Amino acid sequence: MQDSLNHIHVIGELNRDPEVRYARDNQPVTTLTIITNYEYTTTRGEVFEEVQWHRAVLFYEQAKVASLLRRGAIVEVQGRLNTNMNRPGFCGG
Repeated sequence: MQDSLNHIHVIGELNRDPEVRYARDNQPVTTLTIITNYEYTTTRGEVFEEVQWHRAVLFYEQAKVASLLRRGAIVEVQGRLNTNMNRPGFCGG
């Protein structure tokens, strides 16, 4: 089976300070909570805002740098999308 493309690119605002924890090998793991919004107008002239919440998990050097960020910072994150991050054994979980 040929590999498929799995790439995500998010630019948004940190909703809270980064959460730092350490994996079993004592390497830092930083979780970012990023919010993005999209505003649109219906044909009737009604304005709506759609807010999306994204969780990004960073490892090693990227985790160290990201831990310095604070709530309200605008961030850009690129990586792969993983919708099964809560499996047992993941980062000591």
